[in-house]
Amino acid sequence: MTTKAPIKNVFGQDSLLIQTAEISVAVTLLGGHLAPVTFFRNTKAPVQPYRVFPWWNERIKMNNSPVLVPLRGDFFCMPFGSNDAPYHGERHPSHGETASRKWAFRNLCRRGMRTTLEMEMRLMVRPGLARKSISLRDGHNAIYCRHEAAGMSGRMCFGHHANIAFPDAEGSGLVSVAPFVHGQVYPRVFSDPREKAYQILKPGSLFTSFSSVERIDGGMADLSCYPARRGYDDLVMVCAESSVYPGWSAVVFHGQKYVWFGLKDPKVLASTVLWHDNGGRHDPPWSGRSINTLGIEEVTSCFHEGLAPSAAKNPIKTMGIATDVQLSKTKPFVVNYIMGVARVPAGFGHVREIAAAGNDLIIIRDENRKEVRASIHLPFLKDGKVGDEPSD
Repeated sequence: MTTKAPIKNVFGQDSLLIQTAEISVAVTLLGGHLAPVTFFRNTKAPVQPYRVFPWWNERIKMNNSPVLVPLRGDFFCMPFGSNDAPYHGERHPSHGETASRKWAFRNLCRRGMRTTLEMEMRLMVRPGLARKSISLRDGHNAIYCRHEAAGMSGRMCFGHHANIAFPDAEGSGLVSVAPFVHGQVYPRVFSDPREKAYQILKPGSLFTSFSSVERIDGGMADLSCYPARRGYDDLVMVCAESSVYPGWSAVVFHGQKYVWFGLKDPKVLASTVLWHDNGGRHDPPWSGRSINTLGIEEVTSCFHEGLAPSAAKNPIKTMGIATDVQLSKTKPFVVNYIMGVARVPAGFGHVREIAAAGNDLIIIRDENRKEVRASIHLPFLKDGKVGDEPSD
C-alpha cells in the first residue's frame, strides 16, 4: 500500500514522517537527517536518543558548511568529512550533498510488516543519483537504513553520522565498540584556539583501549564513559577488526535502562569516528552551547578529512584499512546500516559483544556476561532486505 508523504515542520525543518507502533521517525527533506526518533513510542518510557542541535530555530547562513542548518540525528555523508580540499576539480560541501541538499520524496509504502520511506537526490558535484530507503518492521525497535549511489565512477569516501544525546550528568553513558585493530586521536589540531575551539586529547596519540587515551596536559582520558571533559571538542577514530561480524557501536544509558546500538558490515564501513562535542566550540552557531553530544560515525574515510585525503595514499590506507572505494557507473554501490535500542536491566555494563541468534534476533552481552536480546533482521546488512519482502 502506497500513501502520500506526510510533511510536517519539525524543529524548524520540513520533514517526512514514518512510524510503526514501536517507532516514529522524522526525516528532514533538507539533508535527510533523522530526528527526532522515538523508540518504544507506545510505552510508559519512550526513548529519544538523537540530538537536535540548539540553533534549530535560528536563522543561520552556512554557505561553507550547509550541513549545519538542519543538523540533527543521523545522516548519510557522501563524501564523508570536511572536504576542504577539492578532488580532481570537484568541490564537495562538508559531508557531501547528501547531507545538505534537498531530497525528493518518492514513496511511502506499507507491505506486510514493513514500512518504507523512499527518497532520492540528483547529485550535481559529481553527477549521479543517490537513493535513500528508511524501513521499519513491526515488532522491531530498529531503523533499517539503505543508501545507494548510481551512475557514478571514481573514488569515494562515505559514512553515517549519528549524533547521540546524553543526559547532563558526567558518565551517564557507557560507550563501547566492536574489537578494533587501530585506535588513534586525530593526528592534527582538531579544535584550534585561534578559531575559538579547544581540545584536550593529544593529537596522534595511539590507544588500544578507550579507558586509557593520552591528554595534552599529560594525563589520561577514559573515553568509555561520557559525557566527560566539559569545555572540549575532540575526535578519534578506531578501525574495525574486519572479521568480527556484525560490526557494532553501543552506548548503555544505565540511568534510563536502555542501550543504543549501531550495526554494520565492517567490510563496507571500515572504521568508527567518535566526535566528542562537549562545549569546546565557541564560534557561531556553536557558541559554547552544544554539549553532551557524541557523534558515532560509521565510515570508510580517513578521519573526517574528506574525499581528497581519503582517496590519496594516507597512513590509514597504508595499514591495509580502506578509506575509500571505487564507484562504477554500471553497478550501483549500496551501504546498509541498522540503528536500534533495547531495554537493559539495572547494573548492565559496557557492551562487550553483539552476536546473531538466528536471522531475526541478536544477543547483546555486557562485560559481566549479562545478556539482553533484541529483534533485529541482521541479514539486512548484506542484502538490504528487512525480512518481510513478499515475492514481486
